[in-house]
Amino acid sequence: MERDHDTIAEFRVCFPDPPAENRNEVRATVDRPARTITYQLPGGARTTVDVVTARALCMLLHEAIFGALHPHGPKLRVERLGAAGWHTDGTPAPQG
Repeated sequence: MERDHDTIAEFRVCFPDPPAENRNEVRATVDRPARTITYQLPGGARTTVDVVTARALCMLLHEAIFGALHPHGPKLRVERLGAAGWHTDGTPAPQG
């Protein structure tokens, strides 16, 4: 699918950061006109949800992770796909 950066946005969260042999990614494709987000987990499972359901999932995950599990673990990095490739805060993402 051709990506129009005004209507489609792609993100990924890479972990651990910095990249290591056991690197994983969680990806999301945002379709602004449809108001949906498609998530892809490291094992390849995909699901598409509307924006309201995505907000509800965000709230549940936040409470489950920070309210109940008190996580410690690897550093995470959010990247956005732009015309020149994957970027984090306007700079090219590290390759690994």
